[in-house]
Amino acid sequence: MPNKNRTLIKLDDKVIEITHGKKGLQAKELTTDELVEVSLLDEGVEKLIENDINKLTNEAYAELQRDFKNNLKNNVLKIAGFENRWNQTWEVDHCNGRSSIMSQYISGKVQQMMTDEINKVISPEDIAAIVKMAKKGLLKEFQEQFYRQVREHFYKESQDQAKNFLSATLKKQITKYQKKALEKAELAFLGRPAREANDDESED
Repeated sequence: MPNKNRTLIKLDDKVIEITHGKKGLQAKELTTDELVEVSLLDEGVEKLIENDINKLTNEAYAELQRDFKNNLKNNVLKIAGFENRWNQTWEVDHCNGRSSIMSQYISGKVQQMMTDEINKVISPEDIAAIVKMAKKGLLKEFQEQFYRQVREHFYKESQDQAKNFLSATLKKQITKYQKKALEKAELAFLGRPAREANDDESED
């Protein structure tokens, strides 16, 4: 009768028996005789196959690989600009203000489509007419700006000239009045201009 407390694991060419007893889990390598005995039991060969460590390792690795690929796929799709909010179907993430590879790709495609359509609708003659109209408008705008700038510079230049003239005139007037005031002061204090007093002193 098979021992339900016993588990067999195959490690390469060895068979390990794991038993659960009063002392807890114990493991030992089965001898050839013990292996023959196990193989004769109902659970023998099938149990060995089920507990083949290589098989378990491969299954674990395969499961890990599937999870990794699935996570990688999800991350790539999210980076590209897709979302799977309800875990149903993937759709383009169209949240406002969020830029992604997919939104940039779609934007580029739309831009190219619009460019192609506009090129179909507008002929070179139409473009030439538009440019001609634009030239007229630009020339008019240039003339108005030119005249405005000339007036502004002329006004500024006239202001500067007026300031210079006023400054020079005031300076002359001030100098003239200072001279007269000095002469009056000399007459008041000396009775005559200071230059005459200096001339008298030099003669002595």
